[in-house]
Amino acid sequence: MAALAVSATGAGADPRVESLGTSYTRAMSDGVRYVASKPEPGVLKVLDTKRGVALTAEVGSRCDVTDAASGAVLLRCLRPGETSSVNSLYRVYYVRARKLVDVPVSTPLGVDGGLSSLGRYWLRGDSCRLDPHALRCQEFVVNWRTGQELLGRDIDLDIAAPTAYRAEEHDTVVSSGYARRKLSYRPKGSGSRKILLTRRSSDLSDVQLGGGYVTWLERAGEGTYIYRYTIRTGRRVRWLVKGSPDSLTVRHTREAVFVSVRLGSRLRWRVLRATEPLRAPSVVSLTIRRAAERLAARGLRWRYEGDDTVFSQPLPPNIGRSTDDDRVVAQEPQPGAPVVAKAVVVLSTKCTRLARDPSGPRCW
Repeated sequence: MAALAVSATGAGADPRVESLGTSYTRAMSDGVRYVASKPEPGVLKVLDTKRGVALTAEVGSRCDVTDAASGAVLLRCLRPGETSSVNSLYRVYYVRARKLVDVPVSTPLGVDGGLSSLGRYWLRGDSCRLDPHALRCQEFVVNWRTGQELLGRDIDLDIAAPTAYRAEEHDTVVSSGYARRKLSYRPKGSGSRKILLTRRSSDLSDVQLGGGYVTWLERAGEGTYIYRYTIRTGRRVRWLVKGSPDSLTVRHTREAVFVSVRLGSRLRWRVLRATEPLRAPSVVSLTIRRAAERLAARGLRWRYEGDDTVFSQPLPPNIGRSTDDDRVVAQEPQPGAPVVAKAVVVLSTKCTRLARDPSGPRCW
């Protein structure tokens, strides 16, 4: 297994790294919630990182995971009896419906052609043919829900939209340069304004934008850095991987970064999950019910000032208490402080402050 030496810029504790086992394909994510891999030759595993649960589906041993987006996974499969990937069969696994859909493609894919980019409604790919002088490819898209195909050299279509023929404006990541590049983030509607993500020209690869984050690989002298940039805060975290970018793939969800490290054989990958340091969320000014929900979502526990009872789960929505509208006025540890999993956060509320004075008013 590849070794990871970890450093986190601006963090008080190291990010955490754990192995999720091996896979017959690289782990691919939709950039928001789902990560797909193949722990066994014929089994697709989709990890829901928001809920912490995994789904599995039988997809066949001749299928590889090639992309993921919008809660769906794209599979490229060899046709029965064939050993070449020319004119492969494509399938989409729709996670929420737990449904595997065959994609009807009538456009000849040819040598080096195929579908590569998955959207909520459309797949983008190339149709290639070899003439006496060169390999000529033409871009096309297919609606994997309806089978509609559009062929053209300059298709301007939003693959996430059901019927739009003009691409809508989205947040984008822009790289400048050739062998050594700089990476910039351009927010939607910002015109030419860009946020520089890399401070110097570097050997960059595997850039992914989604869920409010940007991740990428950057070659360093002693190995490869994996970067995760948080768009809302501008926070940058990095992990140092002892390996070449050619043997690594990085993808992310809102909860974690997933690294695929190629083992000795090209047929197997080790999948690692790297998470940022756990920090105490801010619950000051929230009601105690809302504060409890936020802490539980981070895997933290809590107790109230002056009471040693420790809680780990908020009350169900259908159960109320007379103090539900009480609000948090202070917390310990402070918001943003590094904490460990299941740490106890002490909450001070208006009512617990009043309870300090035995002769004073009560909230209940």
